[in-house]
Amino acid sequence: MSTLLNSKLTAKPATSSDVWLSVALLARAKGAGPGRCTGQGRRRRGVAMEKGRGATMAGAVCAVGAAFLAGWVLPTSVEVVASRCGVGVEATRVGLLASLASVLLLVILDRAVPGGLVRYFGDYSMDHLASMAGEVPVKEAPGRGARGDLSPKKWWTMAEVAEGNGDAHCLMVVNGKVYDVSRSRFEHPGGDVIFSWAGLDATDMFAAFHKRSTYSSLEPLCVGEISDPNAEELLRDWRAMRARMVANGLFKSSGAFYLYKTVTTGAIGVIGAGILLYASDCGRTPEAVSALQGLASAVTIGLFWQQCGWLAHDYCHHQVFQSNRLLNNLLGQLVGAVWLGFSPHWWKNKHNVHHATPNVVDDHGGPVDPDIDTMPLLLWTEKMLAGRKVSDLSGTEYLLLAIQRWTLLPILSVARMSWLWESIKVGVSPSKFRTGPGWAVEAVGLLLHHAWFLCLSIYCTATPLHAALYYAAAQTSSGLMLGSVFIVSHSGMATYTDRRSFAEEQIISTRNVHGGAWNDWFSGGLNRQVEHHLFPTAPRHNLHHVAKEVKGFCGRHGFDYQDLSFSRATFAVLDHLSDVTDAVIQGPAKGAVAAPA
Repeated sequence: MSTLLNSKLTAKPATSSDVWLSVALLARAKGAGPGRCTGQGRRRRGVAMEKGRGATMAGAVCAVGAAFLAGWVLPTSVEVVASRCGVGVEATRVGLLASLASVLLLVILDRAVPGGLVRYFGDYSMDHLASMAGEVPVKEAPGRGARGDLSPKKWWTMAEVAEGNGDAHCLMVVNGKVYDVSRSRFEHPGGDVIFSWAGLDATDMFAAFHKRSTYSSLEPLCVGEISDPNAEELLRDWRAMRARMVANGLFKSSGAFYLYKTVTTGAIGVIGAGILLYASDCGRTPEAVSALQGLASAVTIGLFWQQCGWLAHDYCHHQVFQSNRLLNNLLGQLVGAVWLGFSPHWWKNKHNVHHATPNVVDDHGGPVDPDIDTMPLLLWTEKMLAGRKVSDLSGTEYLLLAIQRWTLLPILSVARMSWLWESIKVGVSPSKFRTGPGWAVEAVGLLLHHAWFLCLSIYCTATPLHAALYYAAAQTSSGLMLGSVFIVSHSGMATYTDRRSFAEEQIISTRNVHGGAWNDWFSGGLNRQVEHHLFPTAPRHNLHHVAKEVKGFCGRHGFDYQDLSFSRATFAVLDHLSDVTDAVIQGPAKGAVAAPA
């Protein structure tokens, strides 16, 4: 995969359009679970994407067109629109046709450009390149039968399990037992994230994400036991700590707390929309809306979306209803799709991979964690250059690297718009998800989101320009509020290629930001990121109790438990970007970058 990354960066200089479109890499959701078992999976998805990219763009046209027509044409006639805009009816019709024609132009360009424009928009770019690279060798697992199944054996060593990390056969260990979770035998409900721990001991990863009743579903997949099951002291201590937390009820959520959070979060949205509705007399006098009123409404809507992000995060992590995942998923669709405008399906795939592999870089310098796959806009570690020198960078890449400390915040301001596009793309791209009932629920939710916000933007503002400014202010303010929280959690922390225990990986790659009533609310509890990564199903209102256990654990085992103020954490991220720039551009070998260890 490193070869593919290098070919993408060196085959041609990055153009300005490449740079703009690569903003989507900040929010890319991997179609295949990265790590050890993604070769053929990525290739298949890349081929499927190549065959279906025309359908993807056509679907995007339909989505944009439907949202445009629903928000502009259907609620009123073309004549009313024309009169409100102060232009003629024919000019309005020409404008509508021109808007749709500009979108259709993307389809033409998509067919004309080798590989398609859609490959630039995030999660299919690596998949498409992998599909063009030909066959990816897959390691053979020991004990393979005539039909390709693994023949059960009584005892396995971890070395033998590590060999079962191909796409055809994937082995992992949970509680001393070896399980064959190959695609031919098992389809993981949570997606391909399971393969990021193939060939490894996934005991603690499994415990962090699953309820106890799930263990019984593993039994049909068991192919033997580990001959050397003794866990090291760190793992024994971590598992004992988790057992104490279960006994103390720290995984039990408060229904009253989440009722309060859901109601108050919805109220912020009502207030934001209410400011504009009141100022415009429900759209009857949009010219009466002042710039200050419009800005106040837009920023409040931005805050509403930020808080929706944290609330949907809790529902989708199944923190709220421990025994009713369907209810978690339904409320996740309401808050995530209808209110926030993000695809919960896309978010879960992306976020679960991030949790499984925080700040992990593969042996060839490729980012396994999707949250650090932000090149060429941002480079979080020189390991990702995989031996390339400054002379190998294009002019655009060199410029972006040199100024990345100063471009971080502007990039974050457009992150939400990138996520909106990713969510639309999931709904129209070929995938198994489109064949299930969840797709219909999510598609309706996303359409409702764009309908209510487009109607608010268009009918409560005086002109199309005012509508566009209002729309942009809400999106960018929300992007900054979301980004300011998540960027300090992992950025600038350790990146690594050698896999560690689950507990160690989470701690060394994660940073906390001081708690307190304000920050706990504004950050949705994610300022306690270390605790959340160790125990993702623990509800946010219990994380301050969890922190006491985690601090003691880190002290006993010599881990650096980082807990900084918000300002210090932000400057730590900016300083890290500067350090990476200096290491690449002003390194001891005049820009030579060593290959990752």
